[in-house]
Amino acid sequence: MPNMTREELQTTLTTEFGSAAAAELIKFALPTAHMALEACPAEGIPTGASRYGGEPDVPAGFVWPTCATRRGHKPEGLVYPLTFVAQVNFAEAAPCLKSDPLWPSDGTLLFFFDSICMPNGLYDPADAAGLRLLYVPAGTPIQRMHAPPHTPPTPSDASKFVLSARRIAFRPGWTLPEPEYAFDPESEFGFAFDPDGENDNPDYDYGHDWWREIFKTGREPYHRLGGYAAPEQYDPRSDCARAARGHFAVTTKIGRLEHQKLAQAAPQSDGPWRLLLQFDLSAEPDSACGYDGTQFFLCASEASIRSRSFSAAWWSWDQD
Repeated sequence: MPNMTREELQTTLTTEFGSAAAAELIKFALPTAHMALEACPAEGIPTGASRYGGEPDVPAGFVWPTCATRRGHKPEGLVYPLTFVAQVNFAEAAPCLKSDPLWPSDGTLLFFFDSICMPNGLYDPADAAGLRLLYVPAGTPIQRMHAPPHTPPTPSDASKFVLSARRIAFRPGWTLPEPEYAFDPESEFGFAFDPDGENDNPDYDYGHDWWREIFKTGREPYHRLGGYAAPEQYDPRSDCARAARGHFAVTTKIGRLEHQKLAQAAPQSDGPWRLLLQFDLSAEPDSACGYDGTQFFLCASEASIRSRSFSAAWWSWDQD
């Protein structure tokens, strides 16, 4: 039941755990704006409306962001434009998020990404060049802009520069974090919850089938704005926060453990982190920010969201 109301969520939790546990859990619930990507001719999407793909609506003087090929793409150093992935008009999403004052009630967020090198975001500081976000305040004059001329690194990359346009329709829902990782008191974003009392350590709850039954019944795209992520493996906020603070992981298991230790010592001046956008790419015909079967998570600090700068935003992937 991914689109349940807060009252429906509390009723479900009460049935599962009883009223006392439900009252404790519902404190952590957050609203989300589920995103349905609806096929639509680009000319049928009004200027300023939320969309995935197509062409962006930008203010005067906008300069299209670029990056350069690396990581084995030939020729190295070739400069090309980032792909426009999506724009979110917060006024359209506001009815879904009105219970969470963190989010803008208007204005538009433009999202560009390096669709050629597909940087992971967690292993290399240079990955930062692959992401650009721009918040356009409400009332700013905007116009639709074509992607600049480009030479794709290889012929097979050409289709990634302009994605087929889809209108974004928002639906309200309520979310809880995935418990195997988020209900963890040692996590930067965790808290203790042990409904069955069956774990050796009473501070942990790894019996999370209930969460999947509530939030992931059946396979469907879990595109969303705000709320908590619906990951296959990890809550993305920790990894995004660590990388944005300069603590990058490495590909070995030992390296990942060191990455986690570094995160505990990382400065927390930017405050808690939140999911900004999730795109579930298992069902999309084209994508600029992941491979088939992946989920793309874009997260940002609460301070960054409140300032409407989104300057601390970072991203990670998850895979089936």
